[in-house]
Amino acid sequence: MDAVVPLLIFVPLLSLLGGITLAILRTVGRQKQIELLQRERIAALERGLDPAQLPTLGALGLEPAGSAGGEAGQLSRNLMVAGIVSLALGIGLMVVFAVAEEHGEAWTLGIVPQALGIGLLVAAAAVRPRGRPAA
Repeated sequence: MDAVVPLLIFVPLLSLLGGITLAILRTVGRQKQIELLQRERIAALERGLDPAQLPTLGALGLEPAGSAGGEAGQLSRNLMVAGIVSLALGIGLMVVFAVAEEHGEAWTLGIVPQALGIGLLVAAAAVRPRGRPAA
């Protein structure tokens, strides 16, 4: 049991760091794409092309954050799914440790992923678009 406890702490932390790193890389890459498309649009306009002929960022799937394209709704759904999974994981860990150890306090390790799950659910509620309910 002593070897499992550090693993239970290390794996979620590594997952969080990996998720944060991927989110940062995705955001930076997306910003570079938007910047390049805007520069291309400006160059085309300077050459005298009709702006109606040029594709918009929305048509290319690159709406800026917070636009009506639904990015906030997608983020809210992703956070909600992650929160529910973390909450269920925490409950499962508490049950497993409570059954496995009769007089121990190991069941309290399930509180960590539960707290993470509750935090993700609160974040999902915070980023949910206000004009329409999240699907």
